[in-house]
Amino acid sequence: MGLKNKSPRSLLKSLFAAVGVITLTFWVLSSMSQADGNDSNLFQPDKKSVSIWAWDRFDDLSFLKDDTSVTSYAGTFYLRDNRSIFDPRKKDLICPKDTARIPSFRIESVNKIDEDYEESAIAGICDTIKQYFRNHSECQKMVQIDFDARTSERDLYKKLLVKLRQTLKSAQYTSDVKISITALASWCLKDKWMQNLDVDEIVIMLFSLGQDKEDVLTDLKDTNLDTGNKASTAIGISANEPQTNEALKILGIINDARKVYIFQSLPWTKNRFVAITDEVIAQ
Repeated sequence: MGLKNKSPRSLLKSLFAAVGVITLTFWVLSSMSQADGNDSNLFQPDKKSVSIWAWDRFDDLSFLKDDTSVTSYAGTFYLRDNRSIFDPRKKDLICPKDTARIPSFRIESVNKIDEDYEESAIAGICDTIKQYFRNHSECQKMVQIDFDARTSERDLYKKLLVKLRQTLKSAQYTSDVKISITALASWCLKDKWMQNLDVDEIVIMLFSLGQDKEDVLTDLKDTNLDTGNKASTAIGISANEPQTNEALKILGIINDARKVYIFQSLPWTKNRFVAITDEVIAQ
């Protein structure tokens, strides 16, 4: 039965039905495409997400609301004497019960690891992180690695991230843990090398820029931050650097960011949290 045999009313109903099917199909395909694409916020894709760093000190964060996650210092791995030595967090941290927690591990290279010992040093780091999740069920299903890898250490870092992924997937309680890393601003401007890193999120550090601060801000006027990686992108700022934050806001970087990590050198208070949120997060 063809269209030409239908009444005008029946014909209109058929056309509206066809348009509906086409619209629905387009919507589904569009949604699938967005889901497969580069989501810049792993936890709250529909709005700007905030995570505060709680570093190596006592912090009472009981004032936080549920929509703010906490990225808490878990300890530091020191690469020395051809092995990794772990110094865990020793200070208490108070968070609301339902606050999402992300452990952050710092890596410091005291001296170079010989190639023959790389595998054992990397395995030590990965096993410690996996054990951390076993002992800290309150943590969000993400781990953050903070390593300012020098050029000579980048191959080791790549191997570490591959091994970390394998280690996390090998245990049921860590099989879906995401991997986040911090990145120097220079790694996203001129010194790009992270294209093939196996990570889910890259946090571009836009504070403590030191002597390169003015150069970085100048470069940002003409160059977009680009990790070269398909991972989600976030930025890291400091509550102690209002001038830098203002410059980043003028450049549109803070307003455009879907996820922002905020550092504070002093213990967090509700007033300081509200102030920095109003300063750089409010649109």
